[in-house]
Amino acid sequence: MSRVLDAIGWNGYSFVVIIFLAVPSHPSLDLSRFLYHRNVKSIKPFVLEVEPGEFPISRVYEYDLEFDSIPEGFDDLLAAVLDDACSQEDAVAWLSFEGCFNFGSILTPDMEGEIYGVCAHGEEAVVALSDNSPQWSKISEKMKSYRNRII
Repeated sequence: MSRVLDAIGWNGYSFVVIIFLAVPSHPSLDLSRFLYHRNVKSIKPFVLEVEPGEFPISRVYEYDLEFDSIPEGFDDLLAAVLDDACSQEDAVAWLSFEGCFNFGSILTPDMEGEIYGVCAHGEEAVVALSDNSPQWSKISEKMKSYRNRII
């Protein structure tokens, strides 16, 4: 397996993909359609908040998707989820590992390698699951641009 697949399967019995979504208003994201396809075991939503004014954005939405196993076409599925998340105007979404979120480091260069998928409204999602994927450089390029959209 790759570093990404090892990290999302750290618990030994499932694979947990964490999607973070920054959007100015309450998200209209409905991931329930993914529950019945491709080994999705559960979807758990969370709201991450800090005091208003502490950071330029004070709320990020987190969705934990738990899979029984890695389905065929996993990278395409994750790209579709990100594209869906970014269908809302001014939305920015990314895939990152558990324990890597911090308001102060949203999409910063020190998070490169911890973020394996990105998307923004009006743009196509980019996902890298293999260690030698050419998508890693695209993710790095987009991170700064996307950070400037939300910070």
